Amino acid sequence: MVESILARYEQAQHIIQGMLTKKLVLNPAVFPHWLTETNEQGDSVFWYQRDTRQGKTFCLVNASTGESAPAFNHQSLADALTLALDKNESDIDPDNLPLSDLDIKLCPLRVSFNLGNKRLLFDAENRLCTIINTDPDTGGLHSPDGKKSVFVRDYNLWLRDRQTGEEAPLTKEGTAGNYYSKAPLSGDIQAIWSPDSQRIMTHQLDSQSVTTRSLIVHIPQDGSLRPQLETHKMAYPGDESVEAYRLLSIDINTKKAQAIDYDTLPFYCMGQGFFTEEKLAWWASDSQRAFFVDVARGAKTVRVVELNTQTGATRILFEETSDTFVKISHSALEYPVFYPLPSSDELIWLSERTGWAHLYLYDLNSGELKQTLTEGPWLVRKILHVDAKRREALIQTAGRDPSISPYYRDICRLNLDTGELTPLVSGDYEYNVYGPEDRQVAARAGFGIDSADVNGLSPHGDYLVATYSRVDTPPVSILIDRQGREILTLETA
Repeated sequence: MVESILARYEQAQHIIQGMLTKKLVLNPAVFPHWLTETNEQGDSVFWYQRDTRQGKTFCLVNASTGESAPAFNHQSLADALTLALDKNESDIDPDNLPLSDLDIKLCPLRVSFNLGNKRLLFDAENRLCTIINTDPDTGGLHSPDGKKSVFVRDYNLWLRDRQTGEEAPLTKEGTAGNYYSKAPLSGDIQAIWSPDSQRIMTHQLDSQSVTTRSLIVHIPQDGSLRPQLETHKMAYPGDESVEAYRLLSIDINTKKAQAIDYDTLPFYCMGQGFFTEEKLAWWASDSQRAFFVDVARGAKTVRVVELNTQTGATRILFEETSDTFVKISHSALEYPVFYPLPSSDELIWLSERTGWAHLYLYDLNSGELKQTLTEGPWLVRKILHVDAKRREALIQTAGRDPSISPYYRDICRLNLDTGELTPLVSGDYEYNVYGPEDRQVAARAGFGIDSADVNGLSPHGDYLVATYSRVDTPPVSILIDRQGREILTLETA
């Protein structure tokens, strides 16, 4: 009996160590990074990090031609890096280069990356590495024009000029229990820039009356061995007071905050996110109006609200109600399944009003329903991409084929004017397409395994990287085009 239990523990340790060291399962998925500057032909090109027994390599894939090759000569980069940093040759392993936040440009081939607190550039043609920036990233949320950024300091929102470095507070009344642009469970700044970079939409979160909860930290961050006691504000279901936030918009030129004519909103969190992080607010293309989703406490009522950011006036466009709850996402690990179309003032909205999760197209000027996009005894699981010009969306559905597990997702193309649904890839497999909204991508970035600009879809939606698998088959990652034609098998785990 003891030997049997010991064997189980040893097997578990083998599996865990294999997962951590990537020596048990290699390449269970492909996480693409699409190049903004490509070759002279304008092909769609991406790179991804490939696991090897020795460490990792970087692959460059031309989706337009179906060609895959090493992104650069790893030994040449290792040699150039050794010279630039005045290291010993043995310090830089070409089979496991310690690079992060890669950016690759072609014609000529240039690779920029972070190493420690340095930003370096590798010129592949001349085999030279140069240090281009030794300053640590100041962080913050950058404006669309790249000139400004906002960040949180001492419970308030601050503005930084990225060219001069000048800083100024946008709010001044923040306190530990009533602070700006932060969320209880997230370290990311919670704000949204207007398209013209002139205004910020954010919130002030009030938790002053919320009950304090105690938390025992068994592995303290300071390295000490004894458990420590921490306290946090956290409301439980049924508590009279909950975390609540009030929205506001701020003109960055006058630094004037415009109060919003709307009640405070109860804290609504799925997983680790928060209001703006969960995509519950967005700007109209005119940079004057914004929209937000109001999820009432208990989620029995959900409203879509229009906001005039200059006057603070609001208007409820439409609402959903239920005797139980209104579901706008499928799980705590997924973002809400809706998609704004600012160029046409429309919203693709998910609803279970028929008993099945389907998509509906709304007019954001009138609040009226324009089109029922999907229907039937099956459900929409995810919106992958929307092409406003082609009036098409790439979505994932489940349960359309009764012979396939209802948990398995396929990939389809949806016409936004007619509702015509065209399957691209389907079968007795689960299909995963990773993007910036996926928790797994955020986790890889947080652990320094990969950068956060992962997207399974090419910028224009012409190509798609999907990984399909079952519990009894190894994952296979493929490259397909928007017609569903398979171009290339990238990896088999």
